[in-house]
Amino acid sequence: MTFLCAAALAAAIPAASATAAIFTPNPQNPVAFGGDLAIEQNGFTITCRVWLGGKVVAGGSQVEITDASFSEGDWRCGWLVTPTGLPGAVYPLSTYQVLFYGFSFNTILGSCSGSVVAIWTQPSGYGQALFNDTIIPGTPGNCTVYGVLHTAPTLTVF
Repeated sequence: MTFLCAAALAAAIPAASATAAIFTPNPQNPVAFGGDLAIEQNGFTITCRVWLGGKVVAGGSQVEITDASFSEGDWRCGWLVTPTGLPGAVYPLSTYQVLFYGFSFNTILGSCSGSVVAIWTQPSGYGQALFNDTIIPGTPGNCTVYGVLHTAPTLTVF
């Protein structure tokens, strides 16, 4: 169900971009989302330091993700568990949700890929995306992701 909702939101992004929420400041280059994400697939869970880099486009309609890395945490991060499918994007859906479009990575068992909605919060004025048992379609099974990615420099959504 989460995947279907994300797919419907992804399809609606271009049509709604004129009235959608925006990232500020914009443009902003470079910008990054970074933090620890736990990834579970078919009973195997590992935690990786995730870094997604790119830029906020003029007007703030999206962050274009052009670079990514998985490191630290479990020793398999960056070796067996790696990002794939760039470029991607992050779209602000509202002041409390963002859509990670094309979030793809190899796992220990296979791969996971899809567009997912994360909870957006702005504690103390800095932006962060919260993954709370977020399901990403995959093979040989779906991935469940949880953790927080913080923005640097600080981004907010209006």
